[in-house]
Amino acid sequence: MSTTINFPLAPGLPAPPSLTARPPHTPLTGRIVNLVPLQPDHAADLFEHFGGPDNFDRWTYLPPVGYPDYPSLEADVKTWSQSPDRQYYTILASVPGGSNDELLRPAGIIAYLNIEPGSRRLELGAVVLGKKLARTRAATEVSYLMLRRAFEEGYTRVEWKANNLNRASVNAALRLGFVAEGVFRKHYIVKGRYRDTAWFSMTDDEWPGVRRGLEAWLDDGNFDGDGRQKRTLQQCREDQ
Repeated sequence: MSTTINFPLAPGLPAPPSLTARPPHTPLTGRIVNLVPLQPDHAADLFEHFGGPDNFDRWTYLPPVGYPDYPSLEADVKTWSQSPDRQYYTILASVPGGSNDELLRPAGIIAYLNIEPGSRRLELGAVVLGKKLARTRAATEVSYLMLRRAFEEGYTRVEWKANNLNRASVNAALRLGFVAEGVFRKHYIVKGRYRDTAWFSMTDDEWPGVRRGLEAWLDDGNFDGDGRQKRTLQQCREDQ
């Protein structure tokens, strides 16, 4: 006689029965920026935006110390572009602002890190923006495009991590709608210094509201003739 054993259910919310795939590493097209897979021949334009001694501050909170000369950046761009685990994108922009009818050139990089299809989570990181691109409408659209693809591809959690001393990155996460989860103290050592890492996340439950807010903020009607915002991103999110 066979005996049916009813195993107890695991705690927690039920997850989808099937796994998702890695996000397609293909171009993303926005209104004022495009994202394309990072290529070695992007290095020359990228060096203009964050290479040389004048741009060492772009790398204060990241492992590289900076790129004093072109060959040093060229080597890393080649390595990044061939990464089997991470998906690096080049940000093509006509800075500041502009439209896709104008010439778009490399002005920054961004990547999907720690891609875990089995758990439907990934991290948005390796964000390095040229000075003319930082804190612009175009920079916000970059994050919007990356978030939209992740959730459309079936991911249910997107992470953002920042050196807790990097207030610009911490504030950017909160502005975009990520939720603070805490600080991993002495998480690891970077350039001989302990790094406390602030963790943030956004889930698929939160994404619809975040998306509506981002799309309302990015809309042409939210900017005056001089390109100044009429409503902040938080206001746009709260008004939805």
